[in-house]
Amino acid sequence: DAYGGGDLTLSALATSGVRSTACGRCRIGIVSHGTAGGNTMKEIIRNVIGAPSDYWSTPGNIHSPLVIGCGYKPPCAKGVMDWYNRHGASIRPWNVHLFDDKRSNVAAFYGSPFNAHHISCAGSDGDIGRCGAEPHEISLRRGVSMC
Repeated sequence: DAYGGGDLTLSALATSGVRSTACGRCRIGIVSHGTAGGNTMKEIIRNVIGAPSDYWSTPGNIHSPLVIGCGYKPPCAKGVMDWYNRHGASIRPWNVHLFDDKRSNVAAFYGSPFNAHHISCAGSDGDIGRCGAEPHEISLRRGVSMC
């Protein structure tokens, strides 16, 4: 439970693999409000998503596609996009898709050029999804969408 501490539990999305979804060819990053746990948990997360970097960034100093401590996510998503573009990609904002289990994090993307989608819908507890994402929730549709 990311919101209450405890052990890392991988969702159905993590166990099936992001690469098995509509994001099979996506450049993957993480933008987390939290710390992503200790070093062991961070290593597991990096391996699950196939991150191209071992380094974790913070807002204002984004030097990898892995960002922690980001309370307001649109600028961090832009930082991840910029990092990939500095490393040879040509990603445009309208081709960036953020998936988040917290409704308020997704709502922050209204009015931005990015796409954002609320996931972990089956076990949603108000603002927070608690069951983990399902592979079918990963869609490259345009705009901002909620459960």
